Amino acid sequence: MRAQIVQLEKAGYNPGFVSDSKYPSEIQAAQARIDVQNGTAQAAYGGVTEGSAQSGSHTVGAGQYNVVPTDDHH
Repeated sequence: MRAQIVQLEKAGYNPGFVSDSKYPSEIQAAQARIDVQNGTAQAAYGGVTEGSAQSGSHTVGAGQYNVVPTDDHH
């Protein structure tokens, strides 16, 4: 643990002065610099090397509803 803190300090992170508005980005930036030095930058924080992803929702256009009238409401 101490060695990791020393590495982060050498990479520019100051644990004695933590700003709430910059906390995650400052330590992540220092970790990214360490990863570059160690040659592990590609695997840092969600890097995707292959594959695909989609997001959103299916939409139905006018006239595409499959509605069957029933007499159950009587």
